[in-house]
Amino acid sequence: MFGIRPDGRELKKGVDPITRFTPLIMRQRCDAQVMTTEYIDAEKLNEYIRKRKKDGVKLSHMTVIIAAILRTAAQYPMMNRYIVNGKLYSRNEYTVSFVAVKSKDLDTYDETTTKTFFDYYDTVDTVQKRIDKTIEEARDAASSTAVVNFANGILSIPVLPRLILDILMFMDRIGILPKKILDISPFHTSLFITNMASLKMNDVFHHIYNFGTTSIFVGMGKRRPQLHKSIDGTLSAKWVYPVGVVVDERIMPGAQFAKCFQTMIKYMNNPELLEAPPEEIVYDIGIKPYRLKPSYDVLKGEK
Repeated sequence: MFGIRPDGRELKKGVDPITRFTPLIMRQRCDAQVMTTEYIDAEKLNEYIRKRKKDGVKLSHMTVIIAAILRTAAQYPMMNRYIVNGKLYSRNEYTVSFVAVKSKDLDTYDETTTKTFFDYYDTVDTVQKRIDKTIEEARDAASSTAVVNFANGILSIPVLPRLILDILMFMDRIGILPKKILDISPFHTSLFITNMASLKMNDVFHHIYNFGTTSIFVGMGKRRPQLHKSIDGTLSAKWVYPVGVVVDERIMPGAQFAKCFQTMIKYMNNPELLEAPPEEIVYDIGIKPYRLKPSYDVLKGEK
């Protein structure tokens, strides 16, 4: 309430006036969606994954993408902003929501939505460990994720599910939604990602939700050839992974988005740069340096 939320801090001083004014014009995320397609060099990425596998480390394509975006956010904290009730906030932690496939039985997919907390100092290896831990818990047949339990709890109340959701959305707008709910909500996240390539589908431009605080949604598609024309007119083709990106344009100026995308693709095409922690973390305007709380760290023995 009054600009104070359990998951972020309102930004005022030092922010470009147009950036602060834009949410007053575009009041919902669906008003402010901007879409683009970025391309990852498939040969470089696959070669890197094969090389690490020979060294005994199994990495997924999604892990490299998340690690690349996380490292970019460590350099450009504007990527971890969000808009609520017309106000601009900087998030207190970095989280990623994604759909985990629990089982594939008779061509039917049993899916569940999960959310993982990350640290700006994570490497591509620790990102993989956090994802593996999250997926392992999601696939545990003896338990359900907190998201599923919460949804079942609301739906079990006769007649009232819509009213309860309206109340929760109102509480979120004024900043009094409890932190416990924010922690399990997949809609309150730095990044939402979907791997369409695992389903042998093309990349998608997935909408960002009006409910919650998701400002970036990434959808990776299956590998496909891309034509290139050299200066002398020669045509050649290479394999790429297309990545559909949908962002809330209100969180930063367009020029900053361009820098973020360039940096993100640099890391995706050179994932070996993600094997070491970043030398320096850049924090948002007026935000003190922080690390994830130990309670959020799913890696036992690691801080």
